[in-house]
This record gives sequence, structure tokens and C-alpha cells, in this order.
Amino acid sequence: MKVTVRNQPPQPPFLLVSNHLSYVDIVLLQSQLNCVFVAKSELADWPIVGQLCRSMNTIFVNRNQKRDALRANIEIEQAMTPEAGVVLFAEGTSTNGAAVREFRPALLECAARHQLPVHFASITYAAPARERAADQSICWWGKMSFPGHLFRLLQLTKFEATLVFGVTPIVADDRRVLAKRLWTAVNSQFTPVVTER
Repeated sequence: MKVTVRNQPPQPPFLLVSNHLSYVDIVLLQSQLNCVFVAKSELADWPIVGQLCRSMNTIFVNRNQKRDALRANIEIEQAMTPEAGVVLFAEGTSTNGAAVREFRPALLECAARHQLPVHFASITYAAPARERAADQSICWWGKMSFPGHLFRLLQLTKFEATLVFGVTPIVADDRRVLAKRLWTAVNSQFTPVVTER
């Protein structure tokens, strides 16, 4: 993976929101930030992926229980320390990279309540011209199985990742307003992934 980074990453403690395309995002962001991630609770039980998430002190959220967001918000606040920040994929799922999906506001409650500045970033990928397009080989979405996707990813000779950090963090005292402003900021600097040729 050849990585291009634009603008300066935030320094801990921080909360950062990004679009989400693949489990590769975790490797990309971890290479630039001291951070923990927020992920859906189902991942904790997955082979390989679950072990990786647990080893990085991931904050797991049960999306089937609305009240679990309260606990997760407390954990997010506690995880922001001078040593590490927290990364949240606010779309709630990974996508094919055609567009940025609407951001969910539930896990932005602690940031809104304390009017914390929230940083943001956008991620995009590109595969070599004569190889399988990035939406099928790098982006992990829909009903793609993990083993099948990993096999396609490893068939690429190389690929490019572009990570763009926002310059100015966003502050709002309402989580829904904050989610909309963050979505607008991420969407404005997002480059869509090239689809299957």
C-alpha cells in the first residue's frame, strides 16, 4: 500500500470521524495516528479481525441496543487521553466508495455535550489500471465475505491509499448538527473510488 497523506494529523487526545471503505482503513489510520477505534460488536467474535480489534483496545458497540450508545459514549470520552485519540466511522458501515453515506449522530453525544472539537478525515483507494478495480478489491462492503475479499486484495500487485485530514476541527452543541457538519466537511474533500471497469 502506497500511502499519500494530506494535511497534519491531530495529536492526542482527539476524536476523529472518517468515511469507511474497508478493514484496510484501520491499517491506514493506525499508521498515522495513536488511536483506538469504535466498531460494531459483531466484529469481536470474527476470526482474525476480532483478534486484531481486541488487541487495539477497540470500543465495541451493540447497534441492536440503543442504550449501548450511552455506554459507548462514556468509553469514547475515557479513551481520549494524552497518549491516544479515538477514531469513529460515523457511516456505521463500510461502503463501495461511490459516495459518503449520512453520518449517524449517536456516538457524537459526548463531543456535543462538552463541545469538543471533532477532527475529520477522508479515505480513498486506487488500484492499478490493469487490475481489479478498487471497489471490488480494496473496498469491503455489502455481502462480500472476508476470506474472498482478502484473497482479491492480496492478488493486487500494489494499491494506493489517500488519507486527507481536515484542517479545522468542528464544534457543535447538538449531536445531529455536529454529524451533518462533519459529513459536509468529509464529503467536500472526498474523492470517489473508481468502480469496476
